[in-house]
Amino acid sequence: MTFIVTRRSEAGEDRWNAASSSEIIDVVVRDLVETGSGFPTEDGSPLARQDREYAARAAAVLLRVDFPPFPKTKTIYGNSYTVEEIDRFTYPVELKHDDNGTILVIFPDVPGAITFGEDEKDALEHAVDALETMLLARMLDRKDMPAPSPAGERPTVRPTLLATLKIMLYQAMRERRWRKADLARALGVNPRQVDRLLDLRHASTVRQLEQALAACGKRADVSAHELKAA
Repeated sequence: MTFIVTRRSEAGEDRWNAASSSEIIDVVVRDLVETGSGFPTEDGSPLARQDREYAARAAAVLLRVDFPPFPKTKTIYGNSYTVEEIDRFTYPVELKHDDNGTILVIFPDVPGAITFGEDEKDALEHAVDALETMLLARMLDRKDMPAPSPAGERPTVRPTLLATLKIMLYQAMRERRWRKADLARALGVNPRQVDRLLDLRHASTVRQLEQALAACGKRADVSAHELKAA
C-alpha cells in the first residue's frame, strides 16, 4: 500500500506520495517549514528555520500515532493535511456515455489510457488492457509509474496479477538504478530473458519473477480482498 498526503491551506493545495508513516511525517515537516503559519513564539517574532522544523516534527507525529483508520485529517500550524491509504497499482477511472451508445473509460492518472465498451462491464474489462498498454509504454520509455489518485466513489481498475509483478520488478530495478544488463548478470541469464520478464504481454512464471525480485532485494506479498457488490 501507499499513502497520499494532501495539504490544503491559504497557499493552495498540494499532494505527495508516501510509502510509510515516517515518510508521511517527513513530507508534512518539509511542507510546514515552507508554508506553515502560527508557529508559537513567546515574543511574536518568527521562528528560526531549525526551530520551525523541530516544532513541525513534534506536531506531525500526530499523523502517525492513530494509524489507522483512513482517511484522516489534521490541522497543524495553519495547514490542513489529509492522509489517505491507496493501492499503488489500483487506478480510478471515469465512465462516460459516448454519442454512439458505448461507454467510454478514461484514466485521469494515466495519460493516453482510454478505451470503451458496449456496457459498463465490457468497458471495465477492456480497461485492463488499456491500462497495461500505457504502463508498458512508460516502462519502455524508462519513465516512473504514475501514482493513482484517491478513488472516492469512482470505479477502479488494476493490472493483472502477473503484470503487477512485472511492474514491481521494473520499479525495483529503477530504485537500484539497474538496467536490464545488470539484472541479467545478477540472475546469470541472457538479456533477452530479462526483456521477457519485463514484457507485460509475455507469460512469465511467478517463480521467475520471484527470483528476479529477490535479485533486486525485494519480495512480493499477495493478498486477497473482497470484491465490491455489483
